[in-house]
Amino acid sequence: MYVHIDYNDNDIWDEGEGTENNNKWDLGEFYYDVGSDGLDSIIIGYADIYEDNSQYDLGEPCYDTGIDGLYSNQEIGFNLNGTQGNNQFDGSGELN
Repeated sequence: MYVHIDYNDNDIWDEGEGTENNNKWDLGEFYYDVGSDGLDSIIIGYADIYEDNSQYDLGEPCYDTGIDGLYSNQEIGFNLNGTQGNNQFDGSGELN
């Protein structure tokens, strides 16, 4: 489950809205170093020049979790009712 709090309600990620679910790899997010083709050499029988170079390259699969490495539903205090960012007070549990 991906949760992105869209602070200005424009339905896209904007600078300052965090790194989780911003549709790009950010330093600290996990990625598979399988090269820009996104395929492991074990599967296709050869490696591209970006595979196993110990850095993220465009096209490599990554988890867009934000720098904490957790999806929102894995974070302590995540609201299972899904009312985060609705600009209203939804009950006493919201202040915890």
